[in-house]
Amino acid sequence: MEALKKQLQEFCEQNEIKRLAADEMVELLEDGETAEWIIEQVLPDGPPSKVDALKELLAPLREALAPELVNEELAVENHESEGIQNAESESESETAEDIDWNDLEGIELPPGVDPN
Repeated sequence: MEALKKQLQEFCEQNEIKRLAADEMVELLEDGETAEWIIEQVLPDGPPSKVDALKELLAPLREALAPELVNEELAVENHESEGIQNAESESESETAEDIDWNDLEGIELPPGVDPN
């Protein structure tokens, strides 16, 4: 952990990152901030090589400092992707021809919608 913090400090010095100090970045990671947000703050228009290098330094730090947040985000991402997949499969399998229009009788429509 200390080695990663030292590498982050050196990276900030070499690349003249002054908006946030390395210690501040570590505190933000501990508080649950994402590496992407920190990168947007310190290298908003940075070259991809520097952005990738900083991401490689921040990602393992975040996993070490806030593993429960990383696990929670992964769970949310998995849940969202499952929902998208389910929605796609449902929309593909059910077409207008498959709907029993008699099931729609008696449904209250919003004001201004004419059923005819």
